[in-house]
Amino acid sequence: KSDQRGYGAQVGSELINRFHEDEFIRNIGRRYLSKDLHCFFTLSGKTNAISGNLGSGGGWHRDTMWHRQFKAILYLNDTSLDTGAFEYIEGSSTLRFYLKAHLSGLLGPGEHRFSDDKVDELEKRFGLKRITLAGSAGDLIIADTSGIHRGSPLKHGRRFSLTNYYFESSTIK
Repeated sequence: KSDQRGYGAQVGSELINRFHEDEFIRNIGRRYLSKDLHCFFTLSGKTNAISGNLGSGGGWHRDTMWHRQFKAILYLNDTSLDTGAFEYIEGSSTLRFYLKAHLSGLLGPGEHRFSDDKVDELEKRFGLKRITLAGSAGDLIIADTSGIHRGSPLKHGRRFSLTNYYFESSTIK
């Protein structure tokens, strides 16, 4: 109940639609993935500091392991590790990492949700680095969310954000 989401937020606001249609961001994704992309929808997110919350996205997860996933996340208020900063496990989006982790028995086939203990073990075993992106209102995070990530659990306050979900244009038409 702490992670409240509005899908298709670009429909209800001209300002949000400008973020949704931003060509500069889309071109970064095109260059990263070497594919033509379309912003399928913009998600408006509000995450509250409710006891036991797992943060935005329901805790540590990856969006997919089958292909790279490009997203742009815009903070609408200041964030810190205590108020929902984005966290990412560097190196966790590569096929090499997934194969090594699977062969070691740490990742099961299709596993996409991870406990804190599992993430700690993956970091330790494979020398991965956790990146925390605290920021100010207006900061933009661009990420390959096929890697392991989360919005950190909130200890107090709220986190407001917009997230653009990009998909290969040929899969949407």
